Amino acid sequence: MRPCHHHREASRLSLICISAPNPIPDPVFIPNQPPIPSPQPLTPCTLCAMNIVGKRTLRSTLEQKVDAHPDRPFLIFEEQDGPVSTYSYLQFDRMVNRTANALLELGVGKGDKVHLHLINCPEFLFLLFATAKIGAVLMPTNPLSPPDELSYPVHHSESVVSVTQPELLTAVQAIRERCPNLREVIVVGGGG
Repeated sequence: MRPCHHHREASRLSLICISAPNPIPDPVFIPNQPPIPSPQPLTPCTLCAMNIVGKRTLRSTLEQKVDAHPDRPFLIFEEQDGPVSTYSYLQFDRMVNRTANALLELGVGKGDKVHLHLINCPEFLFLLFATAKIGAVLMPTNPLSPPDELSYPVHHSESVVSVTQPELLTAVQAIRERCPNLREVIVVGGGG
């Protein structure tokens, strides 16, 4: 396999045009079943069709949707034992901007890692989009991880901020001494 002449840059994106024959072996025939056709080999045109993202980012995509559909629902979140929260595109974008500004006020900048230790909640998505807007890197961890498992990814990612919920705070507090880059721990509520 080698990049085709008009997609040499695609190798930077881990995409390459395949000019070799299809590496998948002939299909296996199962009695009483129709044969499965062999897939077609990839061609340069197939690769062009695969580039559906282009130069779009999470930030630009959200802002485009906000402009096109500000009042349409973007997020509907139902608490396990509580109310349902609905955010329109515009409301969601405002929460993302507030979150991004709060991170910037804490000194989080482009390339900084933000540890996210949350169960499913709207704040998870606010932080996902907020870090994308400011160029920071989101580093989520499993909320079921005990401190011994949690300290390794937080320490090695060099996270500067950790965001968690009250019920998960004990695990994050237990790793602070082992994570010297962790400047702040933010505790958020579980609902909208």
